[in-house]
Amino acid sequence: MTDEELAERKKRIEDYRILSGYLARIEHFALGVNTGIYDTKTAERAATYYLVMLYRQKLKPMMDVKQGSSTTEYYAEFRKLVERIEKIERK
Repeated sequence: MTDEELAERKKRIEDYRILSGYLARIEHFALGVNTGIYDTKTAERAATYYLVMLYRQKLKPMMDVKQGSSTTEYYAEFRKLVERIEKIERK
């Protein structure tokens, strides 16, 4: 493996680690919204575009990989929050 290939691999691993950390924080926030600690409409107003875009473009593919063939649904709170935000947006 060349130095350039090694550097690129390390960058991809670091990017994955960073995104995975963001996903964990968002899941925690989504749990707060979904259990009523935070208000869904406030979350929608504050972060609609950002959360939905991040979910669709960056994190959903990672979530699918992490899910694999497991029967337990990982990151369900984040998915539920995005669905609730999308429902508000359609109104």
